[in-house]
Amino acid sequence: MGRLIYFLILVTLLFAACNKNSDQVKGSINAASGQLLKEEILAFADTVDNLSHWINKQESLVYTLGDYSFHVSRYLNNSQVSLYIEHGSSGDYGYTEKRYYLKDGKVVLYIKVQKNSMTELSFKTVRTFYTNGDLFYSDQKSAKTENELDSLSYQVNDTPEVHIDDDMKKLNDAIYQRGQFDLVFDGITEYPKAKYLIFSRNNINAYRAPILVEKEDDFIKAISLNPEKYRGRKLKITWTLRNTNQAIYVSGGLP
Repeated sequence: MGRLIYFLILVTLLFAACNKNSDQVKGSINAASGQLLKEEILAFADTVDNLSHWINKQESLVYTLGDYSFHVSRYLNNSQVSLYIEHGSSGDYGYTEKRYYLKDGKVVLYIKVQKNSMTELSFKTVRTFYTNGDLFYSDQKSAKTENELDSLSYQVNDTPEVHIDDDMKKLNDAIYQRGQFDLVFDGITEYPKAKYLIFSRNNINAYRAPILVEKEDDFIKAISLNPEKYRGRKLKITWTLRNTNQAIYVSGGLP
């Protein structure tokens, strides 16, 4: 009887050990697969970055809320979006660049590069990887200077941001001037050496979109003579961007 009990205990321990080894092997396989997938995604992002100089590019107005202003660039390859970039600025406090890489209509990589002069480690980069629309890995690094940041290796990020669906809606709304970016003419702001058309909404925490007028045409002259006539109305404005943070008036009219 004692030998039987001893045998059963031995078999149980061996079975547990085999299961543990099996779990460790599975973990190693998953880690290896994850690393390979990360490398494939990063290589894909490099290809998209290289192509972005040649493929179709769409841009939004420059939107401002509080101390933060941003505009969105969207890159299309064969009519399919491959990259969104949010170019953000907080003035003297720093900047934020968010890059969203898409494959087959789904985000596979989100990279956030940030400078925040209010923190000790002012420079920070976060990378978040997705497969089949699900987050599977994130890493980050922080440093006092940009040069130091470049020399550091990424460390696992245990608290990644998960807001891709909301971000996609915001980026597309900014491009198409929908939702909170569906702005109307709010007035003209004039300085000694500059004149701006201002677009906004009569809401709390509403975005504003200034457009610099460098050359006046008949439409701008008409607005300048009677801005109240146009206030609260949608205008059809064509603009161009300068240095990614300044919208310049090209032409305009009523829809």
